[in-house]
Amino acid sequence: MSSLPDTTACVTDVVFVDSVTAAPTGYTVLPSSLYKKKCYLCYATKEIANCDSTTLILADLKILSSGDPSPGGYRRLTEISSSAFWRSRIVWGHFVPFASVSSAIGDILISDSSLDGFILAGEVNSLKILCKQVAHRAAYASSSTPKRPPPPNHSSAAPKPPAVHTYSWDFALSGVPVELNRKYFPDAELLYDIPCKTFEELEREYQYSASVERSLLGN
Repeated sequence: MSSLPDTTACVTDVVFVDSVTAAPTGYTVLPSSLYKKKCYLCYATKEIANCDSTTLILADLKILSSGDPSPGGYRRLTEISSSAFWRSRIVWGHFVPFASVSSAIGDILISDSSLDGFILAGEVNSLKILCKQVAHRAAYASSSTPKRPPPPNHSSAAPKPPAVHTYSWDFALSGVPVELNRKYFPDAELLYDIPCKTFEELEREYQYSASVERSLLGN
């Protein structure tokens, strides 16, 4: 038999009910009963484009014997009292966040033979439960990855730093070396008796007009 068309949805839940009319609203009901028309598999799906990173999706489905150890990270799906045969066969589902895997189960079928494109989860009463894996990483990346900002425009001139201005003043005594008279060195305490003068007092006391030098330069 040829493979079915690809699906754009992921399975988000699987339940078993004892009649077709007991299926939850919005769930797909498989018409083939697994046990005397008293056990029907139902599953819910969600479009890949509508899944966010935390949406729980079905990554794997297993059907094991009741004596097999419970698979880690899986949830038991067969919990209906009217199906006594589940005591020997148990269906397990592995649900994970959408962003944690690159593929998931997108379709489930019940058939008496294998189908192209489907993998076998297990058998119940000679019926095969088949699953189809769908890739979703590319679709998720294209729909949820934010666009990068445009590269900076290097053609425009860089802003100039603010201008810095410095100021200086020249005074009459600027550049004149000052040295203490050596006669004060023997007794350092005498330094405290030296009278302090302000800049204006010093400039007024030692003001030198250099009139002689200017007259010589003028001749």
